[in-house]
Amino acid sequence: VLDPAPTDLRSSEHYKYGADSRSIYRATAYGIEGTGMAPWDGILEADDMWAVSFYVESRVEKPGSLPSSD
Repeated sequence: VLDPAPTDLRSSEHYKYGADSRSIYRATAYGIEGTGMAPWDGILEADDMWAVSFYVESRVEKPGSLPSSD
């Protein structure tokens, strides 16, 4: 059991800089100070960070949409 529990990334309310791919890329590349989100710039290639960003964005439940089944 993780303490604190991981953030549910499907909920757009948890994104400090926004839940669009550009904002997710920024958080992935540079991290988020004061949180457990470490920077991945220099560890992952830019293309890989974009792939992560687009995938995460695709999983975010948009306001007014039906929740995913997984």
